[in-house]
Amino acid sequence: MKSLLLIDTASPHCAVGLQCDGIISQRQTGQERQSAQKVLPLIVEVMAEAGIAQADLDAIGVISGPGSFTGMRIGVAIAQGLGFANGTAVVPVSSLAATAYSAFSRDGGSDWLVAMQAREDEVYLGGFKCTAEAVIESLIAEQVVSRGSNESLVKALAERTVWGLAGDVDASNCPVLMSAGVQPIARYTEATISMVALARLVEQKLASGEVFDASAALPNYVKEQMQYG
Repeated sequence: MKSLLLIDTASPHCAVGLQCDGIISQRQTGQERQSAQKVLPLIVEVMAEAGIAQADLDAIGVISGPGSFTGMRIGVAIAQGLGFANGTAVVPVSSLAATAYSAFSRDGGSDWLVAMQAREDEVYLGGFKCTAEAVIESLIAEQVVSRGSNESLVKALAERTVWGLAGDVDASNCPVLMSAGVQPIARYTEATISMVALARLVEQKLASGEVFDASAALPNYVKEQMQYG
């Protein structure tokens, strides 16, 4: 893949990256919740520095959520607009999967549980197996759950109690993780998703034939699940 534009507005800090011939340059806001004001200037800046025009992009990768509702809508809308304007493929990537791969890239291991604060007393949760080839297998379906008791989820988590734990929710203050006996062997708390991880997952999706028309890229509103895998 020659050129990928990478957008993350679902994380607290808006981040933009551009991969050209395997080299990634990136920009990030210094303040949180600045996506609406900063994402387009950051895109213009990183592309101008590389001398890449929008029409030269091979694909646009965007973090589609879960995360800040406003933030992920902004990112997806920007990606859609650029995709429509230039006929460029838009590849949405789950923030939970990208966080898992960011953690795997830094600390290794294979099984990563991602737990991120949602609204009120809820947690976005997903479990993933990661490989060096950027293959992400779902072990626990992405969902939003209460921090409290949840028998089906506790059972699914308890089948594999040794995880790497990523995200801003700690096992020690999340009853559902404590009830399952989750024992983190590694801890990853970075708030911003690695642009390298995002690029690898976009490449993996494209290589597997998951090519998306801009109209098919939608925010990932994770909803409560009744079954767990």
